Amino acid sequence: MKQFALFILIFLFQLTLALAQYASIWDQIPEDKKTKAFKRYEAIYKQISFPYDTIPMVQYATEIEREIQKIKSHQRETLTELQWTFIGPE
Repeated sequence: MKQFALFILIFLFQLTLALAQYASIWDQIPEDKKTKAFKRYEAIYKQISFPYDTIPMVQYATEIEREIQKIKSHQRETLTELQWTFIGPE
């Protein structure tokens, strides 16, 4: 029983150390280099890439393709809905 408790204690300690050492790529950039525009981009990117601080390329490509298809289908709908009315001289 003591060995199991010791194992759990060591495991939790190692887990704590591993999580404490995790640093974001954004932490490596000096504060004096962070402009307002950079900070806006950083905030948006952190929201999108949570929790792993990275965006998987497969997921990114899939979402881009989905957005392109939405735009294409919307363009087709609006083009067919247009009705021209002649208002010039007869």
